[in-house]
Amino acid sequence: MLERYQDVDDGWQALHGLILELYSTVPVGPTMGTPAQDRLDTSPSLRSVVGEIRDALDRLLRLAQSQGAARTDVDLEDLGLILESLRPIVAAAEKVAPELWRRHLVLVLDALRAGAATPLPPRVGDAEQRSRLMRKTHG
Repeated sequence: MLERYQDVDDGWQALHGLILELYSTVPVGPTMGTPAQDRLDTSPSLRSVVGEIRDALDRLLRLAQSQGAARTDVDLEDLGLILESLRPIVAAAEKVAPELWRRHLVLVLDALRAGAATPLPPRVGDAEQRSRLMRKTHG
């Protein structure tokens, strides 16, 4: 899956495409809570895949930023947290209106666009604290 996101010309389109593909193919329902974190903690191969996805998201975000398409005041932890905030919508939509989450994904991704973005407040905490917050949101 990640091979197609290696050499890309348009960082924004590739970032959007990868995120859409992740939400289209990776389970995000209730099973992704503590049991999933336990599997991640004990499975080197699963940890490796998650690491590769994280690296790809980081690389594409940086490329989109360097191309002027994504806001430069957002980092990988910010991206992870806003994407995690979509998980309950994606899980609930599965039973109500399976395609509804796509609309909300586009709205969330538009918040990353450089254009008319409102400046963010300063970051609170260091990268490790933001990473811990992201891990806590996983259940």
